[in-house]
Amino acid sequence: MAALNAADCVRAFADKKSGKTAEREERGKCLDYLRLGHTLVVPSLDQLGRSIQDLSPIVSGLR
Repeated sequence: MAALNAADCVRAFADKKSGKTAEREERGKCLDYLRLGHTLVVPSLDQLGRSIQDLSPIVSGLR
């Protein structure tokens, strides 16, 4: 979080539950919050989705 604060991050989202399921509340809030010109930072792609099938619609939606 210190690095995000140092980079002037405006909003951070973090799921506290296990990522075993595709539905994660904070990820949904994050994706709803994003607007044109925003930058999404994730520590690794497996934090955004658990499989290629899970990631594909997310990435398509970000475009």
